[in-house]
Amino acid sequence: MAAANGAGLCLFGALVGLNRIPFFQWLNAATGWAKTPEEYLAIGWTIQNLRQAFNLRQGAPLRHAIHPRAIGEPPQSEGANRGRRVPLDGLVRAYYTAMRWDPDSGRPDSAAVTALGLPAPEDEG
Repeated sequence: MAAANGAGLCLFGALVGLNRIPFFQWLNAATGWAKTPEEYLAIGWTIQNLRQAFNLRQGAPLRHAIHPRAIGEPPQSEGANRGRRVPLDGLVRAYYTAMRWDPDSGRPDSAAVTALGLPAPEDEG
């Protein structure tokens, strides 16, 4: 999503599926580049890591609050989403792990920081 947002792609267009629209070909045509989808996804990874590092440096919350009702707390007692809950904590940990961030704190790990060419974060206390 970071690559799509950075390019100005409409979120609804991206939800259709990047395999259904020639997003990467459009980017190459607009920029004159000849990058592969994997290279664009690496750019998106870099954007997201820089955002996370910036938020960390500025003291912004790394995990945004979501109203409990939006994740099924408490679960609805009737309707299509009856009894359903979004396992947000597990999903956040999985996302942090996939991004090579600490699964508990959301801090980018040293490998991610090095890959970004940023100085190593100072140890906390």
